[in-house]
Amino acid sequence: MAENVINGQTTANAYVKNIPGNGEYNVTPLLTVGDEVPLLEGEFEEFTPSKDKTFAFAGIPDGLGVFETQDSYYVFANHEYASTEEVEAPATGGGAPQNSGAVPESDVIEQPVVTDISSTIDGQIQGARVSVFQFDKDWNAIGGKNLIEKMVDSTGTYELDTTSGAYVNSETKETFSFNRFCSGYLAESGFEDGPIWFAPEETGPDGRGFAVTPDGTALALDGLGRYSKEQVLAAEEYRADNSNKTVLISPEDFADGEIYMFVGEQTADDPNGFENGDLYVLKVEGAADETVPEGQSQTATWTKVPDDIALNPDGTVLSTWVNANERSTNFQRPEDIAEDPNNPGTFYFATTGTEEKPGGDVENDEDDAATPEEAANPYGKLYRFSLNPDDPTGEVKNFELVQEGGPGNGVSYDNIDVDSNGKVVIQEDETAFGGDVMTAESRDARVYSYDIASDKITPILEIDENAAGSQFNDPTEPGEWESSGIIEVAPSDFTPESRPGRSDYLLDVQAGTIRDPEVLGGDYERGGQLLLAEAAGELTFGTPEADDLTAYQDDIVFAGAGNDILDASTGRGDNRLYGQSDNDTLFAGANDTLVGSDNDDILFAGMGGSKLTGGEGQDQFWIVAAESPSSANTITDFQLGNDVIGIGGLPGVTSVDKLDFTQQGGDTLITAQGKELALLSATQASTLGANSFVFG
Repeated sequence: MAENVINGQTTANAYVKNIPGNGEYNVTPLLTVGDEVPLLEGEFEEFTPSKDKTFAFAGIPDGLGVFETQDSYYVFANHEYASTEEVEAPATGGGAPQNSGAVPESDVIEQPVVTDISSTIDGQIQGARVSVFQFDKDWNAIGGKNLIEKMVDSTGTYELDTTSGAYVNSETKETFSFNRFCSGYLAESGFEDGPIWFAPEETGPDGRGFAVTPDGTALALDGLGRYSKEQVLAAEEYRADNSNKTVLISPEDFADGEIYMFVGEQTADDPNGFENGDLYVLKVEGAADETVPEGQSQTATWTKVPDDIALNPDGTVLSTWVNANERSTNFQRPEDIAEDPNNPGTFYFATTGTEEKPGGDVENDEDDAATPEEAANPYGKLYRFSLNPDDPTGEVKNFELVQEGGPGNGVSYDNIDVDSNGKVVIQEDETAFGGDVMTAESRDARVYSYDIASDKITPILEIDENAAGSQFNDPTEPGEWESSGIIEVAPSDFTPESRPGRSDYLLDVQAGTIRDPEVLGGDYERGGQLLLAEAAGELTFGTPEADDLTAYQDDIVFAGAGNDILDASTGRGDNRLYGQSDNDTLFAGANDTLVGSDNDDILFAGMGGSKLTGGEGQDQFWIVAAESPSSANTITDFQLGNDVIGIGGLPGVTSVDKLDFTQQGGDTLITAQGKELALLSATQASTLGANSFVFG
């Protein structure tokens, strides 16, 4: 509820914890289901928070996306609500005689699944939904809102009626609601009217995909066909701004699921290429199902689906067609798919696995495997392939199984992301035999990191089912909570070179055992949480030779001997750099600490809030290098007549008479053009002159 949010962040305990010894993360819970923040009003990127209305973080959070601007992060989040649910209703007549001891007859009926908007808004939403939350650059929530206000398909336009919770066609009075939005994908650029949020319905056999624009319009992607969609991903190399084709890839989350690809034609009327195109299904040569051997590259082809099959509103028609005549490869519950940011056109996708035997009948549970050894895919798998660079519908030459789940390797692979540092992060479910492994390993569901280069997989985070109280944790049933959406988050100037080997992640948790509306603060079906996991600082030691070392956030770097370069300028601050011996060059970013050596060092102060100590020797303190800092940096040991202060690239400031000095107790504040540049500790302003400065 609103009182559970202080300074824009939840007061609840984190639902995720570190795994000791496998890399430390600073885990910050951002919002917990039921938390309320100001309702965002107005247009996207120009929102204003309401002064009297709130918006709640709803339940069953799943797929995530982040759009970054100069001042804010906009987080898109799917909520995996079903449209309806089956409930038992007492029979209206013909029941058992009173006191007969017989069980009364009952009927199973479908009733809408409706959930609250917030405690301050008298309304509700039926079925799946998408939320948008705005955060500042310190990840404090500014506000939130429901994204989808209307749905458009071939039958017309349906607008949200918060009284009933359904979307209503004003002309026909027909109603509509979304069903189980699962993984989601945000195309931050490349399409008109973007960013575009892709929302898939994970419901069979008739699930659809939708392209949602920031104005709240969800366009049905009918050309993608009808099936249980886990994800809809837009390939980076085939978008409106760089190609005349649009490529969308979508895995079918079903026991004999396929990998589909839609190739859209961009036109003047449809510049994004979402409405007209062809549907294809993947066929791995020689593999009718998941019999691809690990580590061996295979060829694969794309089978074109006839339009009358692809566009049929009955999804069983498509399923029957692709399963016939060896037209496709059946995978056991394909889950999320992600593109490698370092290798556009290369994709990884996970299958979560089932209890099916090789060649088993997915419609017949009686022939399921009793043990994992009997199952074709008991624990999940991770695959990789690249689109043909000449034609996206051309032959795939490198389809490969790269990782199998199992004891020690993670199980029931679910949502994934590929980060900028060459890692595939994988979230676990407890499907099929996965829960048995969690029990044997005395743990709950985890997040794993698969290193592409080394082919190693490591657990990095684990769900904490005690976080909301032990009453919500049944230790005999591991995996009742799961982490269900994850994406890499990084500043816009981030490069793998600036922070080798480490990434930060935004992720969420579905807390399946928290269902009481009194606990949740409203009718939100199921608990959950949105969290930020930032890689903790690293300790780095240089060599006796000349080193070039970088720092990113909370890092500590000791350079050792040699004329070293220590650079934190592209980092996120709070680093400590120590030059130690010889002549070193140190660069600060913001809020860093630089310590030179006993020799002659050069220290660049960066963008503000940093502390610079030169040590012995003749040191240079560059307090401006092309741009004034946002706040003053501090020089702790300026030695008059020995050290110099450098100012470079500041227009109009080329001599000491362009500077102002203000005595502040025993310290001196240096300003120029009304901006504070540096504070010199234990220095008298009257002693500073032209010999203390250099200009460049």
